[in-house]
Amino acid sequence: MMLTLDAVDRHADPAETRTPADQERRLLDLERRFESFRRRIERRVGTLAQEVRSLRRDVDRLDGEAAQGARRTD
Repeated sequence: MMLTLDAVDRHADPAETRTPADQERRLLDLERRFESFRRRIERRVGTLAQEVRSLRRDVDRLDGEAAQGARRTD
């Protein structure tokens, strides 16, 4: 059985067959993906921080109401 060059290329290690231009394109793609993930994480963290602040306000308000209720029963 004789292998054609196409068959060999299909089974070659892609890292060994990349040219410097391929490496540069791959690096740019990875950088874009990283930045996209970073922005998504930052947005999610911001949303969670807002939710935490809102919950803290609710807890403080309820705590204040409970304290006022306790004073009324004294």
